[in-house]
Amino acid sequence: MVQPTPLLSVREVTKSFGPNTVLRNVDFDLNAGEVHALIGENGAGKSTLMNIISGHFPPTAGVIRIAGQERAIRTPGEAIDLGIAMMHQEPKVAGALSVAENVFMGRLPKRGGIFLDNGALHRQVDPVLRDIGASFTAATPVGSLSVAQRQLVQLARAITQNARLIVLDEPTASMTPVEAATLFSLMRRLTERNVAFIYISHHMDEVITIADRVTVLRDGARVATKRVAETCKAELIRLMVGRDLGSHFPERRACNPGAVVLEAKNLSGPGFRDVSLTLRRGEIVGLAGLIGAGRTELARVLSGAHVATAGEIRLDGQTVRHAAPADAVDAGIAYLAEDRRDSVLRPLTVQQNITLAARSLFAKGGMVDAGKERKAAESYVRQLNIAAASVGQPAGQLSGGNQQKCVIARWLLQQPKVILFDEPTRGIDVGAKREIYGFIHQLADQGCAILMISSELPEVISISDRIVVMCEGRISGELDAATATETAVIELAVPHSRPQTERTVSHVQH
Repeated sequence: MVQPTPLLSVREVTKSFGPNTVLRNVDFDLNAGEVHALIGENGAGKSTLMNIISGHFPPTAGVIRIAGQERAIRTPGEAIDLGIAMMHQEPKVAGALSVAENVFMGRLPKRGGIFLDNGALHRQVDPVLRDIGASFTAATPVGSLSVAQRQLVQLARAITQNARLIVLDEPTASMTPVEAATLFSLMRRLTERNVAFIYISHHMDEVITIADRVTVLRDGARVATKRVAETCKAELIRLMVGRDLGSHFPERRACNPGAVVLEAKNLSGPGFRDVSLTLRRGEIVGLAGLIGAGRTELARVLSGAHVATAGEIRLDGQTVRHAAPADAVDAGIAYLAEDRRDSVLRPLTVQQNITLAARSLFAKGGMVDAGKERKAAESYVRQLNIAAASVGQPAGQLSGGNQQKCVIARWLLQQPKVILFDEPTRGIDVGAKREIYGFIHQLADQGCAILMISSELPEVISISDRIVVMCEGRISGELDAATATETAVIELAVPHSRPQTERTVSHVQH
């Protein structure tokens, strides 16, 4: 039987940046109507390969064929013309524009060739948004959307471009299983129309669920390509990391929470209302809920990024009012945002990112002791196993996991009372995740009070001591993490027709 010509064929692609070779003779095929997963640890070369395919930079060597024809894809525009669309892990959208304007950016319909035709624009975008299950409209400002919702904007853009090859880079990193299931259903419908997907993910369960084939990269080289039906999660992890990691999560630690450090009382703000919760010294509280439940909005009010509209925040028993994030930092509250671009200053060096919030520790007589500052940064690079050429390397050149470690090092140096982690392992490989979990446990063991927002239910249940669930801007229940199940968390997270108070009382476990 003659095999059909692959939609995409990559042969012996190599990419070097100066003396550093990040891809070595990589082969990769993708068939029309196929979901082909691409996996590997951070730094394995996945993003580099996808950036070559999507025209962001050329290969150093090798050949790319689209439907059997050799192509030199020199720009993202040329890739789009060939039917290739890329959904980036950090969504590339314009926050000041509407959803519709982002979806049709560069090809907006005009009246008389001059004026924007808003009616025509919305008539084209709204049906697509309904088709992909979006909870927002074409008129919604993108700046008001969460990271996960911005991912859907990227997907809508790809659909309206009639893309036949869509690259999804960690699309579910900020989604709960419910949103992920909706995305997978949409992907299956699109594959029936012969649309093909390259699916990059660190979630092995997702790869097994959605992919037809999977290719594993390690250290810039292709290790294996497998049919998903003929492999398993354990084998894929061994291929990725070259060793058996065992359980993804550390053993549950003994938790003996101390005094209340942070307390929210009847707190309301943009996206949530009447929230009361406590964080105790040495305790990890997981905050679960669907996208749009108000989790990030709550964290941003607690961190001073947004102002509460009602209620109060108490720190060590004293009412506090943060006019800005700097006030919260000075009070001992650290916030690691879900979008790393809000925490990592990519043009600055690793050293500058680590010492950013604690420069006063290195000041002497009004001058910064550069040697002392460098030694502190180098100490945390060793302690957190940050893979950087030196502390002088720009943080933007590091993998996502190593960028996240730089932010954690920043707060370890600052020694805060409270840390608010918002999706701390989003887009991070399984090996780096285990390290991040270890650091979170270490911080709690040192007496820090931790609030961890995560859309990964196994992560919430395994890492937390106590789980608080939000639904539609309110707290819907609380669970003991040691006995909680994914079903119980989802039941609290999904809106029901019965009263909120009934759902709360019936699911609280002690």
